Amino acid sequence: MPKSYAIVEDHTLFAQALQLLVSTIPHYTEGKVYADPIDFLEHLNTQHYDVVFVDLNMPKMNGIDLILNIRLKQLPIKILVVSMVNDASVILKALDAGANGFLPKNTQFEELKTALQMIENEQVFIPESMQFAVDNARRLHDMNWEDRNIDQKIVLLSAREREIMQLIAKGYSNTQIGETLFLSPLTIKTHRTNILRKLGLKNSIALALFANSLENKS
Repeated sequence: MPKSYAIVEDHTLFAQALQLLVSTIPHYTEGKVYADPIDFLEHLNTQHYDVVFVDLNMPKMNGIDLILNIRLKQLPIKILVVSMVNDASVILKALDAGANGFLPKNTQFEELKTALQMIENEQVFIPESMQFAVDNARRLHDMNWEDRNIDQKIVLLSAREREIMQLIAKGYSNTQIGETLFLSPLTIKTHRTNILRKLGLKNSIALALFANSLENKS
């Protein structure tokens, strides 16, 4: 089945070269280049694309903001970032914004084909050479609670859940929290599960770190 694609890139020569390469891949037959991301977004209201190649450093609108704007339209588009940027934290921001993969501009043609195949199959593509750095950036990001709008997250918690957070920060176990608040350990476990969900945390370690950051902030 033919796939349509767009390339949003302000360096015309590179964009045309990429268009030529993509056109040699089976099924990728309909491609258009946009030098202006705002122009692309306007056309996106009437034009369908299966895949969009996005640069990160562009005038008028950077690539991450463009990705966010694409995702706001809730369209089934695969987004592959193609950029000279090699900062793992920036790549992570692009992925969190909604990109399906990242490809450096100095890549090989075979890696481009692999990236397209993976994102078509609902997988995230990151070059092996960058995987460790991106994973490490993710770990640091998950630990950096001060940058996660704590005040906005805390308002999601009930008064009881905030009580439990204070006791978690003191290192209390579920049993100890239950004894302090006159609740069963099972009830405390349920509260902890709800707290994790509301705060978007993955596990008890992350919850303990978050609780400690609140204690230090108060």
